[in-house]
Amino acid sequence: MYEAEIERERREIEDNPEEEKHELALFYELKGFSAEEAMAMSERMMLQPEHFLKTLAQEELGLSSSTFPNPMKEAISATLATAAGGIIPVLPFLLWSGMTAVAISLSISTLAHFLVGVLKTLVTGRSCGGADWK
Repeated sequence: MYEAEIERERREIEDNPEEEKHELALFYELKGFSAEEAMAMSERMMLQPEHFLKTLAQEELGLSSSTFPNPMKEAISATLATAAGGIIPVLPFLLWSGMTAVAISLSISTLAHFLVGVLKTLVTGRSCGGADWK
């Protein structure tokens, strides 16, 4: 995901370098530099495309190589999360049978799915479905 975001930013720089230069200058202005200083710094950064990309990704997206997760930790985390999510619909069948287990499984699975969506929204501050609810 991180690498995809970096690549998206790289394409934006290739497609519209002037806009991206002005965008970086705005970030510098927000940090207290004058408009002239900010533009000069942004222009200087553009002379080194990879450094410009890394700086813009850091400023705009909050991404840097130091924030990239460890792949092994991510794999273990994803495995454990999948296992935890996968056990939820099975739990009722350990205590009940037949349609009772099916109904309880459906209920707790739906509730768990809803709670994950709520938590995702709270943690990321973004809508889960992309819909604009007003």
